[in-house]
Amino acid sequence: MHTEAEITAWLEPLFAAAESTDIDLWAIVEQATLSVDEGSALRCSEAKTEHGSDVKARMGDWPDLPDAEVRLVVDWVRFGQILCHELGWDDSYPRHPAVALDQLRRNRELIGRQIRERFGDSH
Repeated sequence: MHTEAEITAWLEPLFAAAESTDIDLWAIVEQATLSVDEGSALRCSEAKTEHGSDVKARMGDWPDLPDAEVRLVVDWVRFGQILCHELGWDDSYPRHPAVALDQLRRNRELIGRQIRERFGDSH
């Protein structure tokens, strides 16, 4: 799972690029929207694969909602992936915040090495 700040940082360039297009962002929001039940199942499966634990086993089943009550959640990572595709950035932009964070970490390490090589370890 990623923090809101990490996902927002990943989405910002996509939103900025979309401003100068006629891409229907609300249509993408609709495509990336899940019901609470779908979102719950998604979070449980992600938690199991990423953290090695089964959230459902620890917390129990998600409560039943009255038929008249509908709850929705936007999967912002899915939203970003759809927007990335609409912008034509499939091959040029990280497909997931984790990929973007890994690239940022590697770039920082590379810059740090270059600074140490050029100026010594005192910088």
